Amino acid sequence: MRTAYAALIGSLSLAAGCDRVFGLEGDLHVDADVSDAHPRVDTPIEPGCTDWGPIEILSATGADPTLRFDRLEILVAGDDNGIRGKQLYHATRTSDVAPFGGGSQLSVNDFQDDWDPALSGDGLTLVWKSYRTYVPRLYVARRAMLDASFGAPSLLDANLSAEGGVDLSPDGQTVYVSSGLGTDDVLWQIPLVDKTLGTKLQVGTNIRFPSVSADGLTLYAHDAPRNLYTLTRAATDLPFDPATRAIFDTNGVGGTDPDISADNETLTYQAGGGRGIAMLRRTCSDP
Repeated sequence: MRTAYAALIGSLSLAAGCDRVFGLEGDLHVDADVSDAHPRVDTPIEPGCTDWGPIEILSATGADPTLRFDRLEILVAGDDNGIRGKQLYHATRTSDVAPFGGGSQLSVNDFQDDWDPALSGDGLTLVWKSYRTYVPRLYVARRAMLDASFGAPSLLDANLSAEGGVDLSPDGQTVYVSSGLGTDDVLWQIPLVDKTLGTKLQVGTNIRFPSVSADGLTLYAHDAPRNLYTLTRAATDLPFDPATRAIFDTNGVGGTDPDISADNETLTYQAGGGRGIAMLRRTCSDP
């Protein structure tokens, strides 16, 4: 496994959807004192993939990362120094082992909280939850090129709660929306055509901050104690089996807001215990 080195340099502070605020400090790096030798996994997690490699701590601080398909751009939700609540930030780098440059706010931000960004596989479509109408709702924005700004945000459903987090399939044609953070919340799978949602399909309950693999058969999430786990299903028109599989032994530390890459080879998340942004790598064969 390659060791990733990254840095988000700037004054922004980062926060995940339901966790405390961490101030970003200094360069992001892999710290041997906090990186686990090898996570304990249920094998196989997914057919055709190796076990996850060592936990790479990209930063001692920070939270809620989402990587672009080429790992050259990272999106996060972060503090605006207490001025406007949570905002969406991004930073870029020249290679997946180079440091990130300074973080800057995305053009889609509002004066109310913006959270939980998710990108399509080509990096051109962004969905996220926003409180700009004072309730958590799902928004979408698009850009023409990877180095361009996103266009104006569009509200996808004025009545659909996105409190529990959102995800977007790599092809940009399916959104996953968790309606809340309680025990009766619903995970919806919804077709997305242009800026219009199709018919909702309930595919789970009590799911927090979902991320679904490219084939649509494996769901990554975290539970109330903040342990990362997966759920699977046999077909994309079925609910996920409620039986969970732990990704690794958290030893009481836990993690939140997992995000699986479009190639299924990188998992980023907020590590528990104040460990900041973490990443796991593995190798998967082509389908």
